[in-house]
Amino acid sequence: MFADAGVDCFAALIRKRAASLMRRVRDSANSYLPLIADRVGLDCPVLSMWTRLHMI
Repeated sequence: MFADAGVDCFAALIRKRAASLMRRVRDSANSYLPLIADRVGLDCPVLSMWTRLHMI
């Protein structure tokens, strides 16, 4: 029913929402938010969660 209507599945919705959040954080005028989002490595919980979501 959802596929016929062209509605995204739950995993696709989560990936889109996470990507939107990361884009807004990186583009923020607040100087601390992009700094946190752009940390390299697995020590950044936001980035590691975003990466795990996109590996599904």
